[in-house]
Amino acid sequence: MSARVLWFSFILLLSLALGACSESSSSSSPPNSFPPPDDDFTEGSSGDAGNTCSNLAANELCVTVEVPRSVAGDDATATRRNLFVIRPTSVEAVRVSGGVSSESLAVARRRDNSGSLVLTLEDYESIPLDADLVIVATLGDGTVIRGPLSDVDQDVKLNPFSEYLVAKVLDGEQLSAEDIEDINTCGNLCLRRLIWPTLADTVQDFEITIPSDSTIAEAVALLSRRVDFTGYVSSMVDTMKVDTATSGPNENSAATFNTVYFGLELNRAQHGTAPTGQWGTRRSITGEVEGNNATVDIYPTLSLATFREFGLEVNSIAGEFPYHRETQLYPEPDNYQPPLWEPNSHAIAPGFVLAQSNFLRGGRSPLQEVTQEATKIWGWASNPYFYEGVQTGETGSRGLLAGYFHAGKAIELEVEDGKFNRLETLEDLNIGSLEVDLQQISSTDQQEPLDLTAVDGTYSAVSFSVRLGNDTTPVEALVQMQNLESASASANAELTPAADTTYSGGWSIKRESAGGAVQGPAQETATYSVSLENEPDQFYANGALQEDAYYGRIKAQQRPGRSGLGAAVENGDLLAYTFQGPNYGQGINIVAKQEVGVDVSGEYTLQGVALGMTAASNRLEQLNGAVLSIAGGTGATSLTSAPVQVIQNLSEQGIISDPRRALESVLTGTTSAADGRFEITLGTAGAETVLQGYTIEGGDVLVMTLKGPDRVGLVLGFRE
Repeated sequence: MSARVLWFSFILLLSLALGACSESSSSSSPPNSFPPPDDDFTEGSSGDAGNTCSNLAANELCVTVEVPRSVAGDDATATRRNLFVIRPTSVEAVRVSGGVSSESLAVARRRDNSGSLVLTLEDYESIPLDADLVIVATLGDGTVIRGPLSDVDQDVKLNPFSEYLVAKVLDGEQLSAEDIEDINTCGNLCLRRLIWPTLADTVQDFEITIPSDSTIAEAVALLSRRVDFTGYVSSMVDTMKVDTATSGPNENSAATFNTVYFGLELNRAQHGTAPTGQWGTRRSITGEVEGNNATVDIYPTLSLATFREFGLEVNSIAGEFPYHRETQLYPEPDNYQPPLWEPNSHAIAPGFVLAQSNFLRGGRSPLQEVTQEATKIWGWASNPYFYEGVQTGETGSRGLLAGYFHAGKAIELEVEDGKFNRLETLEDLNIGSLEVDLQQISSTDQQEPLDLTAVDGTYSAVSFSVRLGNDTTPVEALVQMQNLESASASANAELTPAADTTYSGGWSIKRESAGGAVQGPAQETATYSVSLENEPDQFYANGALQEDAYYGRIKAQQRPGRSGLGAAVENGDLLAYTFQGPNYGQGINIVAKQEVGVDVSGEYTLQGVALGMTAASNRLEQLNGAVLSIAGGTGATSLTSAPVQVIQNLSEQGIISDPRRALESVLTGTTSAADGRFEITLGTAGAETVLQGYTIEGGDVLVMTLKGPDRVGLVLGFRE
């Protein structure tokens, strides 16, 4: 869907939910129309192309059946994900219980002018939101395929993705009969009812290719092995089981944040006639749009809006961050030159998130982008992912910190009759992400820059960077924990290495081009200084620079040899920036004022990204869901983790695995801490995992480097 349609769907779903909580079940819907279900690509949409139905009544659904080639036969119409549209022999709407139909709904069936199947729910004035209502299609050979009836845009696609929701969620594996009853009769907690139709719609945005020879059951089994898909579904389902926040008086609020983003990729890339592995990095930058005699800079931002009506609290997040990309094939072909990528953008469609304690949780749907790279048109399609952002500050509005994994595809496009058609897949994308969103400064006219004299005192900094493309070491990663201090406050803040080096240090891991040997993780002792200055928002019209505005963005010059762009909070005690330099590649640095007298005991949920290398493999890891437990007094510590992994097996021609969950491991050890800084040592001698870092928010948030036997990374810890 387009961003405009997604925003409308969000508002419509909210009104539907509020209506469902009252005695009336009716709602009105404006006329709607969808593009045809063919194999096209739409910039600014979330991926699902829609259908051919138009002018549906509020109680009508457009139903499309998509199956693998082996089920469809040779004459079916091709659509996305190697699926094919066919006409079923029968379609019905039922209520299910434990996977068994318990009630049939009265429906009328018709074909519209385009031949698309339309179902009219005769006993309803609008589409019901009940989670146990299902559309069931029977094919000519007796094959049955199902999908949720409730859908955001009255566009039901029955395919392996929808069948997964019925087979793996509704049939009792994730939602019990009691759960479904509770959700269907949620009373005043109706926000949970928005999640199921949203989930039914967004699973159709996943770009996962279904093999031609698959049966429906085999396709569902393939999806069950994709941890990015199953993790998204299970996390969305879990939020359906949690009571949503209620509010006091009706009031709305909004906040805008400056986004600092770093992403690490390990992809399957098509180079020549064979696929190979490819490392990549992304960092947020300032983008640019030209038109109407004006140049507008596009700055990385996130918007959070809170609506409080009828005792309910709804939080909506949207955002966009332009980014710069660098890549490196490995193994590196002869005479290979890494491409110079055009700036791209990662835009998030508006969507609601649920506030639970200090977390904001919900699904995110990235929008498709199109770029011109050399002689080819590239279409970038990112899969949805589940977002868990931790709010910082007393009111929860100072900042958001998060780490997440998502996959997707880069697809070659051609232009025909004014639209983009898909050709070959150029890259299968796997991206581990770190995102820091810091609230913009509150000056009413934005004419005053951030007061950088507030950056004063002692600070701690954790950074993670990856350098690609060096002749002798094509891949090198570096993590650092460093203590910094400001000798005297100044208009352009200057932070230099502190005399106190407790719990500081660095680690690097790299692969040599000659023979592919891995060095490290090895200890790094180099230090750096950083100077900060305000970065204004600028707007050009008729070739002239208009007046600057200031929103808390900063430029960072990190010596030696790194320059960056980021943001700081208004009082100067938390800042972050991404950077680039010839000796360090692209990276992110998170810097905070030192806290004193902080207790780090408790249980922390971890989010983070790591790069791993052995003689036989390359590895991308996302640590979401790991649990770090630190006992008070003794410092006894345990780390339980089962990270998402993407692995390149170098002994098998560089084959890249699909995202998968590692086996759970438990490491034990000890923690030592002083004045908001700490070091955690886990595991056995010679194969230790070491976490070094610092606290913010009174110890509720940990920012730390990770060094394992064959990996380095940056990790965030959140105490619940």
